[in-house]
Amino acid sequence: MNKHSVKSFIIPKLKYGANSAIATSINYLVFFSLVEFVVSIPVVLAQVIAYSTAVVVNFFLQKAFVFELHRRVATAFHLSVIFSVIGLGLSTLIIYLLIQLPFFEEHLLAAKVITTSTVFLYNFYSKRYAFERKKLFEPNE
Repeated sequence: MNKHSVKSFIIPKLKYGANSAIATSINYLVFFSLVEFVVSIPVVLAQVIAYSTAVVVNFFLQKAFVFELHRRVATAFHLSVIFSVIGLGLSTLIIYLLIQLPFFEEHLLAAKVITTSTVFLYNFYSKRYAFERKKLFEPNE
C-alpha cells in the first residue's frame, strides 16, 4: 500500500470518526439520560431512541463535512435512514446480547462502547455508499 492509498483510506475514516464522535456523544447523552431519569424505560428502548436521534444529527453532519453528495439529498437521506435502521438492528442486537451477561448488565458504558465500536465500520461504508455511490472496496479518490 503506497502513501497515497494509505492517506485515501485513513483520512475519510478520521473525518467520519470525528464527525461521528459528535453524534455518538448525543447518542450517549440521550441513552444515559433516559436510563437514569426515566426510571421505567427498558435499556433496549433507550438504545432505539438514542440511536435514532444520533442518526438524524449524523446525516446533516456527514452531508456538511464528510461525504461529497453524488445523489439527490432526499435519496441520500432515505438510503442513509435505511442503512441506519439496519445499523440500529445490529446495535440493538449487540447491546441486548451483551446485557444478558452479568458484567455488562452492571457496566452499561462498556456494553455501549463495544456496541458503538462494532457498528462503526458498517456505518462508514454504508453511508459512503448512500452519499457518494461508492462500494465497499472502491477507493476514496
